[in-house]
Amino acid sequence: MDAQPPHRIVGDATARRDPVDAGLLALVAGAAGLGAIALVVDRAGERRPHATWPAPGDEGAPDAEALLGAPGAIRAEDTVEDGVVAILAGRLAAGEPRRRAERCVALMARLIASELGLHAARTRAEEANARTGRLVEAGLALASQPQLDDLLTSIVEAAREVLGARYAAIGVLDATGTELMEFVTSGLTDEQKLAIGDLPRGGGLLGVLIRDARPLRLERMTDDPRRVGFPPNHPPMTSFLGVPIALRGEVFGNLYLTDKMDGPFTADDESVALTLAAQAAVAVDNVRRWERERRRVDELESVGEVARAALGVLDIDALLPLVARRARRLTGADTVGVAVVEDGALLFRHAHGVDALGLEGDEGPAELGALEERLRVALGAPAVEVCALEVAGELVGALVAVGWTPFDESARRVLATFSSQVAIALANARAVAAERELMREVARREAAVAAERAEAEGLRRAVRAQEAERARVARELHDEAGQALTALAVHLRALESEVPDGPLRERIAGLRSSVGAATANVRELAVRLRPAALDEHGLAEAIEEQAARLRQSGIAVDVDLRGIDASLPDDVQTVLFRVVQEALTNTARHSGARSASIVAGARGGRLRLVVEDDGDGFDPATPTSRLGLVGIHERVGLIGGRLRIESSPGGGTAVVVDVELHE
Repeated sequence: MDAQPPHRIVGDATARRDPVDAGLLALVAGAAGLGAIALVVDRAGERRPHATWPAPGDEGAPDAEALLGAPGAIRAEDTVEDGVVAILAGRLAAGEPRRRAERCVALMARLIASELGLHAARTRAEEANARTGRLVEAGLALASQPQLDDLLTSIVEAAREVLGARYAAIGVLDATGTELMEFVTSGLTDEQKLAIGDLPRGGGLLGVLIRDARPLRLERMTDDPRRVGFPPNHPPMTSFLGVPIALRGEVFGNLYLTDKMDGPFTADDESVALTLAAQAAVAVDNVRRWERERRRVDELESVGEVARAALGVLDIDALLPLVARRARRLTGADTVGVAVVEDGALLFRHAHGVDALGLEGDEGPAELGALEERLRVALGAPAVEVCALEVAGELVGALVAVGWTPFDESARRVLATFSSQVAIALANARAVAAERELMREVARREAAVAAERAEAEGLRRAVRAQEAERARVARELHDEAGQALTALAVHLRALESEVPDGPLRERIAGLRSSVGAATANVRELAVRLRPAALDEHGLAEAIEEQAARLRQSGIAVDVDLRGIDASLPDDVQTVLFRVVQEALTNTARHSGARSASIVAGARGGRLRLVVEDDGDGFDPATPTSRLGLVGIHERVGLIGGRLRIESSPGGGTAVVVDVELHE
């Protein structure tokens, strides 16, 4: 606690003029016949000089403590307020009557004590009014924050300012209400946060408020046996004040303050902190309500989109990716998968999210409880929601959401709604598939397969010949045409140096510039026909070059090619490169995207390549003039792969290629 300087009114009255100074004591001394006088304030046994006459620095100025205990000193005292006493002591001037001086000093001690008490009360009232004003301003500021993260930052900053604390923090409880899932601080520098490391989960004094949602105020944190100490590099903290942030019986989190800068936290500070916590609780509730409404609107739009697709799409594999993507976004799940009953088991036909590759193609028991437990163990995720897909009381599939945090009622409602729509689509698709199956003949199917294989082989040879021709033309352009143009440029430079300044030299310079541009165009064409990196360094390097070219157009590109292996067959590498080349070309020319990504992953003998952008998107079912899309469909089919384009107007585009890798 900062020491109070001498010659100051008791309490925190530093902003108002001192009502008792050397001038007033001079009047008292004159009335009582004193040669010197001192006022000492005793606060809980701690004495401090307040004022003297003559004033410090003047001739004859007394030492207050010495005068208080001097033999023959005239002394009187009176109570200022609880725990505070004003003591007036003086030295009688020569020839002055003592009894009159004693009566005068006793009377003035009472008057001075009364004035000091009134002054302290006025000061506290002014400070309370100022604090109330800051509370109102803080409440208005909190009410204007539309985002939860910004609101939490505003709460801790307002609390630190209003209560004069060096540090403040707000801990947000997780769904179980037993741990902190978020911890926002104010007062710590970025360097301190980095040095401290992981944020607290709710141990020690922080956990006391989690288990017992009542205010906790400590003058010294070290005195409480429930503390567990600070982690390494944590700044020292002494005083502590914690209050819950709750509304209508629901606790959102706790507000923590430490190290009040002018002493320990008081009961008034606790009251102010509770008021601020109540304002914060209302603001948090408002933000959550707004977020729930926004989520509800998004939910209704997505449900409508899925419902239209379920009624209008007979190909279930075209519907399931849409369902999985929308369900994952609305529920906040890490992974969403759709399984259908086949041969008495649930087979996952499509998945979207973190564990999509591990889930797709996986089989599980047709009993939902057993499926839920199996997924929880296999994926190591604590939260698994399984919704049945039923048609006429028969289980035909399941919609599964997997996450690391429990799903709320809104998420369960979304899953149930999507489940009913997917079940209808499954029923329609199965009816159509069964009817078609009856119409097929085994011989016709085998003939079609044979014809398809023959056609595929012919196309494969044509593509190989095309790639070889591209490589040959690229080499000739680079080695012959490129070198010839370079030689011409050198001769033109020599000729230019031999011609004097004038129109002819300018024409030669212009011609040399045109030759340089033509040389660059020839090299660019050679690279597009067959990039050298593909033959010299492999697929990953060639894709990186394509990404670098797209970045030059102002589009941010993220590349993650951990699934690319140098041992991939040449025809697979060529096809994957052409897919990336065509997708990035369309992104640059048509999408209006700001960012794109290229991700390749391999697992279980299967490789998946995804090229995605956040551009304008399009309806894949609408005829398009982009002939390159047809070409890459054919190329992917030639290597036994599968390509799908996921896009919608305004929703960006994702080109997904799945390829089976054989030993």
